[in-house]
Amino acid sequence: MSVHVLVQHGVTWLNVLNDVGKGDIARGFGVETIPVNVLVGRDGMVLGVELGDPELEAAINRALASPSR
Repeated sequence: MSVHVLVQHGVTWLNVLNDVGKGDIARGFGVETIPVNVLVGRDGMVLGVELGDPELEAAINRALASPSR
């Protein structure tokens, strides 16, 4: 996926594009397969990786219920 595709489709949420070397963000998150979903909280902390439906919904609800800093 390129930045052009994100702009073309009007994607407004934060996206991170992986690179190699120091830009290898996937390695930092422990990503071994693609695609992957990573739930990141308002404070930038990772709340979950590869959560399934029940776990993902619960994690999102907890994050939304937490007061923002």
